[in-house]
Amino acid sequence: MATITLTVTVSNPGSGNRYYIDGALQATVSAIPGNTYKFDQADNSNSGHPLRLSTTSNGSHNSGSEYTTGVTTSGTPGSSGAYTQIEVTVLTVQSLYYYCTAHNGMGNDGRLLKNDLMNLKAIKVTGNEVDFTNLPTSDPTVAGRLWNDSGTVKVSSG
Repeated sequence: MATITLTVTVSNPGSGNRYYIDGALQATVSAIPGNTYKFDQADNSNSGHPLRLSTTSNGSHNSGSEYTTGVTTSGTPGSSGAYTQIEVTVLTVQSLYYYCTAHNGMGNDGRLLKNDLMNLKAIKVTGNEVDFTNLPTSDPTVAGRLWNDSGTVKVSSG
């Protein structure tokens, strides 16, 4: 699929520094499995604010830990080429939150990644095997949703 680049900046809207994603304060981003999401931290406002992902809102500031499955980081925030990226698959956890490892409260209290998978509970994972047999048989209209077409698993393009 594609690499989606999201520009990260840091600014203080009056309540302390916060992350802005593509200019939106503490934005929520919906992710589609098969895509890679690159959080570009090259802007100098990111200096001293490493963005990381966690399954816990506010990450390590809320007794959570860094989520690393499919995640790559590079460079120093605020310098050219700095980024955190995640390759999203059907096995990526349903909710991830972005947070600053150095400062409390900079991330989003809502979900960062919300896989648009219809009936995720119908997907059964056992070891390295994934069973898609219980997926719906109608084609959903939302891009990235899985559906069953006569026994073949397909991904809707929307």
